[in-house]
Amino acid sequence: MSDPDALHRLGASTPHPPPGRLTTQLSIAFVIMPAHYTAYSTPEKRLGADHVLFTALQSHTSKPEVSIVPLLLDPETAYAQYDILIMKSLWCYHLEALRTSEWLTRFMELQTTIKRSPIFLNCLEVILWNLRKGNYLLELETAGFKIPGTRMFNSLSGNEGLLAYLKVSSGTEKIWGSEGAVVIKPMISAGGYNTFRLAQGGALTEPQLEMVKEMEKQHGGIIMQEYLVGITNGEWSLIYIDGSYSHAIIKIPKQRNSDGSDTHEFRCNQEYGGTIDDTQDLPQVAREIGDQLMRWLEKRFGKHGLAYVRIDGVLQAATTPESGRLEFVTMEVECIEPILHWSRRGGEDGLARFADRVIFAVDQGHEGET
Repeated sequence: MSDPDALHRLGASTPHPPPGRLTTQLSIAFVIMPAHYTAYSTPEKRLGADHVLFTALQSHTSKPEVSIVPLLLDPETAYAQYDILIMKSLWCYHLEALRTSEWLTRFMELQTTIKRSPIFLNCLEVILWNLRKGNYLLELETAGFKIPGTRMFNSLSGNEGLLAYLKVSSGTEKIWGSEGAVVIKPMISAGGYNTFRLAQGGALTEPQLEMVKEMEKQHGGIIMQEYLVGITNGEWSLIYIDGSYSHAIIKIPKQRNSDGSDTHEFRCNQEYGGTIDDTQDLPQVAREIGDQLMRWLEKRFGKHGLAYVRIDGVLQAATTPESGRLEFVTMEVECIEPILHWSRRGGEDGLARFADRVIFAVDQGHEGET
């Protein structure tokens, strides 16, 4: 999760505060997972791809105090000294999914009662909403955004469990009219963790059964989604900083093994051989949907609670293929710890804007205000 190219490209992009503002020194902390905090001792290792943001804030002309703290401390006392807590670097939060969810819920409840609460970026309401993929995707569908067909399950077994549904739907009729395959993933997950494709009518293998059992016990449930063939052409990631479009990349899954055989890989993550391309121009339909979704999020949560958002989606033929149009299918909305590709085309300006957004968060008011 490192982005080594970005440091030397930061240069003159470091933001400068408007005159007359920031009369006191800000205290800013990056919040990271306890295991990550314990395992590493340097900012470079602890923050990975976000170390460039740490450096940008340190070099800001307002001279804030910037540090790194672990999550899951006592929320009533541990963070009282900080003005702003950046939640952007919660790498591997999904490995402690339920514990993280409980802590965030507790802190959000305490915010109205504790003497001094820092500003969170992104705000806790946004992060809690974003934890459970199935829930927020279905809410987006209700709001009119196109998503893959999605069903949620609390358990593997039982009448309402995943196995019972797979048994009932294993006939010749394709689920969602798709290509005869579905994708299984945890409700709370990141980076393609425990995500696999299953042919319709196919039985879960023993390793897949173990993964699904883990989803049930440790990740808040199970999601089954329509497999979109368009993913083989790549998944677009649109990055928004402080509500405005910044830059985009396309992630392409690994197509071939070294011997030329098909990988059958659909995950675009670099951990699985995916590649990143920032030379292609973002299709207009993707930008239009991204902007609409960003406005919806601002209406839902308030503009000041959304410092950064990454919208991932796939292009596919429209529902009426005869129109010849493509539509943008929203795969995920990442508001917790997305890689924001600072070193890619357009990323330098986005990084500077993000640093500015953090520095002036106090001026803009607490998260959730409109």
